Amino acid sequence: MKKIIILFALTAIIFISGCVQNSGVECNVASDCKGALPSLCQVCSNNVSGCAHFECNNNKCETVFCPESNSLSEKCTSTGGTVSTAMCCLSSGDFPRMDLIGACGCSSDNSHEVKICDCGEKVWNGETCISR
Repeated sequence: MKKIIILFALTAIIFISGCVQNSGVECNVASDCKGALPSLCQVCSNNVSGCAHFECNNNKCETVFCPESNSLSEKCTSTGGTVSTAMCCLSSGDFPRMDLIGACGCSSDNSHEVKICDCGEKVWNGETCISR
């Protein structure tokens, strides 16, 4: 119990002191997020250890320890897809809708690498793999 209290106290001090400078900065993918991260880990709700890292959620950098249980990666794989990468338009973030025209149709100068859900014969609609 003492270790948990110390962990929470250290986490609060780090966040209050502004060590994580990049939270809230605009991003398309997690690699757009830069700055110091606390050297802290915690046991997540699924009993897996998670350490501080950046995620790009709704085009904002966030410092997180544990992935959300309903993350797009998990939604992809649980509906039959495979997480992969592709070159998509700079305006696209991770897991763009592949059932719409345009997300990954830009020139190489206007593209960057993002995570996608490869649904094989189906197509990713931003939440699940669906029939074409």
